[in-house]
Amino acid sequence: MPPAVAAAGIAAAGTVAGGVVSGKGASKAAAIQAKSAADQLAYQKQMYGDDVTRYQPDISRGDTAATNYSALLGLGGDAKTANDAFATWKAGTGYQNTLNAALDGVNASAYAAGMARSGAALKALQDRAGQVADGTYNTYMGDLNTVVQTAANAKSALTGASTNAVAQNAATSQNAANAASNAALSSAASTSSALQSLGQLGAYAYNSSYAPAKIGSGTTGPIVINNAKGPPA
Repeated sequence: MPPAVAAAGIAAAGTVAGGVVSGKGASKAAAIQAKSAADQLAYQKQMYGDDVTRYQPDISRGDTAATNYSALLGLGGDAKTANDAFATWKAGTGYQNTLNAALDGVNASAYAAGMARSGAALKALQDRAGQVADGTYNTYMGDLNTVVQTAANAKSALTGASTNAVAQNAATSQNAANAASNAALSSAASTSSALQSLGQLGAYAYNSSYAPAKIGSGTTGPIVINNAKGPPA
């Protein structure tokens, strides 16, 4: 093999090897990117799951409060369940003690004025009992509304967390897809370059082996020995 052909072969082999290495490097980079994307997606999923766990109790209580709120207002729902919940709340807040104290105060005033058991005293007792009941009811409805609003805030926060998670997941997935696409294109380009170098080597080797010899300056063609006697005509 002529030295020029050998040298070209070495150079082309280096180009081929370089193309293969380049393609493998791109594939490895894509694999690293894919692993990183998978880790990010898993972390984002975990964070969203933590948000759901954090906000779900407030949302559940708020839904129950909203149902009872509507039932007490006569807007639908289970009125018995709502009233039972109200009774439980009153018992827990000492409603009966508050009512008894208020009525005792009215009775004391009536006795002091010498009007015990009078119609006016009974009317005063009824009015006072009504005031306590109305105040207690309004307080309870206000507490229910507070729970409902807390749930609404939790739902809003969870919606924001969900929107952010979707956006982050989309960005992470797109970055991974871009990396994989770029790796595929780089690998294809490297392979194409390597094959082109092999083709160029083959053509060079063929031309170097079979090209006609040169005679004189700028003249090519096979060497011919003229055996005829005497000078050519």
